[in-house]
Amino acid sequence: MKTILVVFTNDTLTIEQINSRKMQKYCFRTESEINVGDTLKSNNYERKMVVTDVINADKKYYNAQTGELSNEITSTKCYPIKTLELREENDNVVYAKKTEV
Repeated sequence: MKTILVVFTNDTLTIEQINSRKMQKYCFRTESEINVGDTLKSNNYERKMVVTDVINADKKYYNAQTGELSNEITSTKCYPIKTLELREENDNVVYAKKTEV
């Protein structure tokens, strides 16, 4: 498992342009083969994701106040990092999950 940082944008930007604009970065945990510069699309988000950093370490939490990534909760501002999986959606498949009544 590794940690990736992404920015959300539909513009075609280089990593240098993204960094010079100081765009907000978001993190995900993944086991998928992902590289810096890859563009990802998810039905969960309106904009595409551009991978800006790949950290070869599995970080479990991020601090919303400081941006720090860690494996343990260090403050009340720490939140779990979501896992991202690469897969192709099939239009003939309906995805669902069980819920409590």
